Amino acid sequence: MMKRLIPVTTLFVFLFLFMLAPFLYADEVSQAPLSPSVPPQAVEKAPMTDIHDIASPLFTGLSSGAKKAMIYGGIAAGLVLLALVGLWLWFRRKQGAKKAAEIFQPPDALAHMAFDRIEPLLSRDGKAFYFELSEATKHYLKGRFGFNAPEMTAEELLPKFLDLAVSPAQKNRVSTLFAHAEPVKFAGVAPDSTDMAEDLSEIRCFVTETSRQSEEEEA
Repeated sequence: MMKRLIPVTTLFVFLFLFMLAPFLYADEVSQAPLSPSVPPQAVEKAPMTDIHDIASPLFTGLSSGAKKAMIYGGIAAGLVLLALVGLWLWFRRKQGAKKAAEIFQPPDALAHMAFDRIEPLLSRDGKAFYFELSEATKHYLKGRFGFNAPEMTAEELLPKFLDLAVSPAQKNRVSTLFAHAEPVKFAGVAPDSTDMAEDLSEIRCFVTETSRQSEEEEA
């Protein structure tokens, strides 16, 4: 839209200046100067000897007013063009930002990317592992089921989660994860490496199964 607007507006400005030009030109017809020594009455009474002796009108250039008007018109046209270019650049930038914001990642894809990032913590830091895994799970629950799980504690989340339309086995996977994670996160309990690996595997299965269920419901 802006690409069409710029040339159309430019054409309009120049057409306007072109139509205005005849009113700005001051055609100055040169006349033979009167001799200061000859009285005006004598010139008026002098007989016309030959009509061909009258000089043709001579255009001597633009008046100062016309020149100023053309300068100001050119400045105005330039300012209009600059404003249009600025609007076009702003419109393009806004459209680019809008298109970037439209990129959408489904919650299961985001969850699996988070699990891939968390997996190396299995052999390094059990506490960080459970912090990251429980947060990734909460964000998936928010994206998939629509309640604000990241702002809830495990005690607040689990009763609400038990009311969701998921199978008992799927509910057990999530509740087991939080049962293992909370003591490690807040009570200083040493994590069990076997439990950690099983919790990551089980929560991956939970995300895969519930995302497939959502696709079947939409279909």
